[in-house]
Amino acid sequence: MDPDASVPAAEPSVFNYVLSFLLVGVAWGFTTPFIRRAAADFNARQEAAQKSQAPQTQAQSAQSATEEQELQESHPPTSTAENGDEGEDEEEEESGEEDQPLTSNARSTTAAAAAAAGGDSTRVPAWMKPKPTSSWLTTKIVTVFWTVVNLLRTPAYSIPLVINLTGSIWFFLLVGKHELSLTVPLANSSAFLFTVLGEWYVERKVIAKETWLGMALVLGGIGLWIVFYRINLQTALEMPEEKCPEAEDSWSIDEQRRDIDVMVKLRYARQRPYQDPRDFDIYLNKLERRFPQRGEKERALVFFVKLAPELRLKIQLHYIDLPDTRAQMVTVATYYHSLLHMRESRREREESRNRYSKRTRRNADSHMKNRRSRNRNRPVKHGHPLKCYNCGSEEHLADRCI
Repeated sequence: MDPDASVPAAEPSVFNYVLSFLLVGVAWGFTTPFIRRAAADFNARQEAAQKSQAPQTQAQSAQSATEEQELQESHPPTSTAENGDEGEDEEEEESGEEDQPLTSNARSTTAAAAAAAGGDSTRVPAWMKPKPTSSWLTTKIVTVFWTVVNLLRTPAYSIPLVINLTGSIWFFLLVGKHELSLTVPLANSSAFLFTVLGEWYVERKVIAKETWLGMALVLGGIGLWIVFYRINLQTALEMPEEKCPEAEDSWSIDEQRRDIDVMVKLRYARQRPYQDPRDFDIYLNKLERRFPQRGEKERALVFFVKLAPELRLKIQLHYIDLPDTRAQMVTVATYYHSLLHMRESRREREESRNRYSKRTRRNADSHMKNRRSRNRNRPVKHGHPLKCYNCGSEEHLADRCI
């Protein structure tokens, strides 16, 4: 074993695990009945408030109807345009005597009556026009928003809700570092138990036989988990130290296999066609990193031997003494690699140009031969072929024109 290895942290006790699951179960399960009870009480208060406001609404509607009748009597319609000014003066005097506010229903009714009586000759005042009503969607959104706000302002609802939401944080802080496939079912089981307990405490709900059976099975599963966890923990602590060298041997065998694979790759490594020597040097350095460092001259020779044959020949022709360091060898190989690449590209361009010129010359020669063969059997005069003056064809003359 490595003496410098850090000592692993001690595993938490079983009591800590049990306490953690109980806290998470209380946060997730015991608060649910309180939240449901607070929401039900809030809805009951809302319905009671709406019922108490219903008689007041009926009284206001009756009062608005009375005000509409008074306004209709106090504002008679004018028949002609000549009496318009007198009617307006009388209306101002009467409105001064009866200085009282009008409701929205009264304003709308008065405006409608004035428009029907006066027709196009009278104009409805701005204060008598009905107020624009908001859309159904806007009303619903505003109602839902204020309902949620008022519900969250209720302590009986907001406090259990905050505790329930923080249960997830408690879960990840206390038991979230361990295997989730085991901790999540245990946390949900404890939440189920505390939900049943909370319903009995808040609503005095009688627990059914099936619920008792489910709770017993849940407790039995948690007990089995605790027993097996303690057995596994005790077995791990009592494990003899003779098994540790076996683990080290398996680790060393894996390392040897990796070294063998790297050695094989290093032995058969060769520069690929058109591969830059600098990239090839980086690849060799990665392979050589697994083994002890060699001397600079040996590393330079290894790099030189693994280069492409034409590049090696080019370096040997121009260098009597090869470079002694790996960096110098890489620089020289890069220089001659670029020269060879330039020559090959120039040769390819020349070959393509010659190939195109030969093809063009061949096409021109074939075209001339075809023209000569066509004109060989034609009658020619003064270097120009004869044509039929009737139809202009070169295939026949006028005496044979059909």
